[in-house]
Amino acid sequence: DGCSIYGALCMNDFVKMNLFDLEGDSSAYDDPETAAYEFLMEKSNINPATGEECNNEDPNPAKRCALEACKSYDDYDSLVRGLFGNEYAEMLKLGNFGWFGDFGFPSNACHYIGFLIRSWDTTSITC
Repeated sequence: DGCSIYGALCMNDFVKMNLFDLEGDSSAYDDPETAAYEFLMEKSNINPATGEECNNEDPNPAKRCALEACKSYDDYDSLVRGLFGNEYAEMLKLGNFGWFGDFGFPSNACHYIGFLIRSWDTTSITC
């Protein structure tokens, strides 16, 4: 799971599932952060917050896949909140390690997803 690469920095189960009453299908994932990374990088087309498959034809940007949805959001924070909802996004933000620690930057949502993908593809842990 995604926590193995971070060791002790990973959120424990109490934080993930007890401090936040996550809705949708999120409880089916061992690690909500990993599920969110995979959705944002389009390695999965199932939104972990809703359990629904993304659909780029949907007029609601929150229902689209990340690379299409990012065109409708100003920055990374609003994209994550739009796709996953405020509570799921807040849980990710409070984890505050890895890429989700970057909520404070006013970075372009699509550019940031591109950074996530390039970083994931070039880090030694994924080789």
